[in-house]
Amino acid sequence: MPLLRRLFFCTLIAIVGVAAMARVEGEACAQEFVVESRVKNTGAVRALNDDKITIADSQENIVVCQIQRKGQRSVSIDGKPLNSPASISVTGQVSAAKFLLPNMMVKFEASLRKGGRSAGDVRLLTLVGEDELKQDSSSNHQGSVKEITPPDDSGFAKCEVVGVVQQFKKGRLIVNVANSPYASKSRVRVNLGSDAVVAIERDDLNFVQAGDKVVAFEALKLKTGHLVVKSVEIELENERDKAVIESIQLDTKYSLLSDEPAQPRDVRSQHFLLHTDVSDRQGQILLDKLETMIELVSQYYRRPSRGLIECYVVRDLENFSEADFPQGAIDKIREPAGVTMTRSLGKQLRTIVFSCDQHQTVQHEAVHAYCQQTFGSTGPVWYSEGMAEMGAYWKQGQLEVDIHSGVIRYLTTAKPKKMLDIVAAGQVTGDSWQAYAWRWALCHLLANNKNYSSRLKGLGVAMMSGKTASFEATYGDVAPHISFEYDQFVKNFGNGYRADLAAWQWDVKPKRLSGKKVKGKVLAARGWQATGVSVAKGQSYDVQTEGTWQIAEAGKALTGDGNETGKGKLVGAIFSDFQLSEPFDLGADETFKASQDGHLVVRCRDSWTELSDNAGELKIIIERTPRP
Repeated sequence: MPLLRRLFFCTLIAIVGVAAMARVEGEACAQEFVVESRVKNTGAVRALNDDKITIADSQENIVVCQIQRKGQRSVSIDGKPLNSPASISVTGQVSAAKFLLPNMMVKFEASLRKGGRSAGDVRLLTLVGEDELKQDSSSNHQGSVKEITPPDDSGFAKCEVVGVVQQFKKGRLIVNVANSPYASKSRVRVNLGSDAVVAIERDDLNFVQAGDKVVAFEALKLKTGHLVVKSVEIELENERDKAVIESIQLDTKYSLLSDEPAQPRDVRSQHFLLHTDVSDRQGQILLDKLETMIELVSQYYRRPSRGLIECYVVRDLENFSEADFPQGAIDKIREPAGVTMTRSLGKQLRTIVFSCDQHQTVQHEAVHAYCQQTFGSTGPVWYSEGMAEMGAYWKQGQLEVDIHSGVIRYLTTAKPKKMLDIVAAGQVTGDSWQAYAWRWALCHLLANNKNYSSRLKGLGVAMMSGKTASFEATYGDVAPHISFEYDQFVKNFGNGYRADLAAWQWDVKPKRLSGKKVKGKVLAARGWQATGVSVAKGQSYDVQTEGTWQIAEAGKALTGDGNETGKGKLVGAIFSDFQLSEPFDLGADETFKASQDGHLVVRCRDSWTELSDNAGELKIIIERTPRP
């Protein structure tokens, strides 16, 4: 039930949304910030979010540290701010072909002739920060072309080019620069070699992802038990993930805006009004994310957002008057977290988000605000918080899981929580990040698994609209099915997991073999697939396959025997009474003896988080082994 409060003669309905999945490791402890020791080591990045970095050190121990990133005023230690800015160094090289995006600022050397013609290929570019561009007085923030050596007999001179990427297509790079004899219409066009790289040297973590090498880090161990990063040096490994590229693309879209802290002001977009003291750049990036999110949420519910969603997004509470906030909002912002409140005066309703400046927290709260304004409430706690967490992570066209790795680690290692406990009545919002994680997992499964997705939308709209509806009434007839699939989900999922590809084929009913062969097909890009064959304990069966399939790791067509490591091999399991046996090898031509009665299911052996990269199918033939 919503939390009712009286404030300024108005009724306040508070939907507390702590966006808990972004703060998964915090525990209550003493408050004094006393340094007990310093921790130094090397290792690799395991996970990164707004205010934490998770590192596997050189001994493979997992170390979770608070980190005050560039532009942040403090880190939160048990809800209290600590100003301890980290010294951050990020270096490395990435493929230009996979990295360059419009609005990025780059620097490179090229052989140019007056009029804009270029010669040869460029193989090394350097990413230029906004600060460096501003320091170049000759560029007027528009880029520049500087002659390094005078023109040769053919008129080509070696030049240093600093410019903003306009387009990169089929190896041809176009950058915008200030007027120059070596540019054509303020543009420089050059060819990039197929092996061209972009060198990165930054003092922020925007380019960092899991797997990157930690050359050195030093952290302060507080008396509270928390670790706070003092300095960290990171080398980029491999190419950047899709999520990192998208984040960089959004950042570069507004790269010419100031990132300096600002005074409270109003910033607007089509559906949002922000009262905020974040920088101009961060304000526009946040509005961009919110507009994308509200479009996706509106498409899901098939209801447009009703009116502006008003948000107080706070970087520093000292910049605001406390009179602007209800006390509960101030407490949440200090955590740092957020809360959504609906003020009512008669028939007039006004829903307002109060949040810290962490983007996912604002997005989480904005989902609450949309639901409150559109349907009249946000529904029971399990649905309200589970769907808000989903909304904070939704991206256009994305079906795979993409969440904080700490949540994945918790859900896949904790004792499974019973489904009916997750949806039980009497829960309160803001209880714990663990509870939020279980709710997210259930909502993600129900929304993305075709066996249950059509019912979820109707259930959600009914509950939020105040109609008589419940989880038990909607899903009672398939509750055991959901419970089984839910257990499989939390056991196997990770970033990249596709619930739609792992959906169970409940409509395929198994039959005992009666002397005839059963033929079917198995897709490489799916989870367990029903064969329609009911096997008997102790009975032997022959399984043969025809054709080939592909998995991304192998890079070539494979038979049912897979590759030398066993990836891509046909494997089986036996399903009975909502229990799944341990998997066993089958291969292209195999005889096996059933360990129990049940329905034979099969799949291509591959990571559950990489199924969507697979292609192809095998024909499968199953028959009873002739008796001796």
